[in-house]
Amino acid sequence: MANMSPSKGAELDEPESDMSPEMLADLIEKTIIRMCANWAGELMRALSEKTPRQTIKTPAGLERVKGLLRSYEASEKQQSAEQGSREVSYEFLWCEPKFKE
Repeated sequence: MANMSPSKGAELDEPESDMSPEMLADLIEKTIIRMCANWAGELMRALSEKTPRQTIKTPAGLERVKGLLRSYEASEKQQSAEQGSREVSYEFLWCEPKFKE
């Protein structure tokens, strides 16, 4: 199993992939988009158990949601730099129609 420690003398091999870094980034991006399809309507602990759609109804709430999106982007930027991969865009979450009821 991947999470188990190797026995003494055993080496961990990195999984081989026939995917180019660009193909892998495309796959990750498509997965994120699919997973976040209902993002604006999902309850979030970071938003006090409210949805982004509910939260943006006030100016302060809108700023909280913008901050949350910026944190997603900052995390992705850091992760892509560490991995030497293309940064996945979260631009699709910034689309205002997603927040409209």
